[in-house]
Amino acid sequence: MIFYVFTACTPSEDPEPTDKPTATDPVVEPTDGPDEEPTDGPDEEPTDPPAGGELTLDNIKIGFIHISDPSDQGYTYNHNRGTEKMVAELGLREDQIINKFNIPETSDVEIAARELVEQGCNIIFGTSFGFEEFMYRVAADYPDVQFCHATGFRAAGSELKNVHNYFGSIYEARYLSGIAAGLKTKTNKIGYVAAQSFAECISGFTGFYLGAKSVNPDVTMEVKYTYDWNSPIKEAQMAQALI
Repeated sequence: MIFYVFTACTPSEDPEPTDKPTATDPVVEPTDGPDEEPTDGPDEEPTDPPAGGELTLDNIKIGFIHISDPSDQGYTYNHNRGTEKMVAELGLREDQIINKFNIPETSDVEIAARELVEQGCNIIFGTSFGFEEFMYRVAADYPDVQFCHATGFRAAGSELKNVHNYFGSIYEARYLSGIAAGLKTKTNKIGYVAAQSFAECISGFTGFYLGAKSVNPDVTMEVKYTYDWNSPIKEAQMAQALI
């Protein structure tokens, strides 16, 4: 059986001249000469953008609220890998990224989001389904900050223009994973450990099953729920039961 667990420097002013020219002073016409090359000075420190100013790769700051931490070797681990890849590809500095790990789906999310705003974040990502309500409360108070929520569904119908949903078509990736499982199985029996009986999870394992079925018409699949987004112990128990 195959089983899957998814759960600024300011220029100095020129000194005032001590002697003013008089009518008897000769007039010297300016002559053309080579432009002076600017001298190298110390690099300017990046500054926060002014209110309403344009964000750049030098001044943007991004915050993440995670339900677990990278040690889970799964959901948060891969989210964090994506963050690291983004930093490397865009040439961002470490101080432009702020992570909040192990935040439960409670009012702690709202506290974490407000802390990220106070720390200067311009974009905040919340990575768990149950974060949505708390993120919207904070988004309403900070219209100039963008809030991106994974696996949610309310952004399209919200009056708030600074809220967004992502991770909306994960069933497509699940379908591809199902194809791999359908080709790999030797018993035609597949076990699937899902987190919750929500639309996101149901569409995910349905896509997975359809992918497996597309290459192996004889395959069957059994699903077990942990009813928890992050519970390695329950996940192991469900997987063992399927085996």
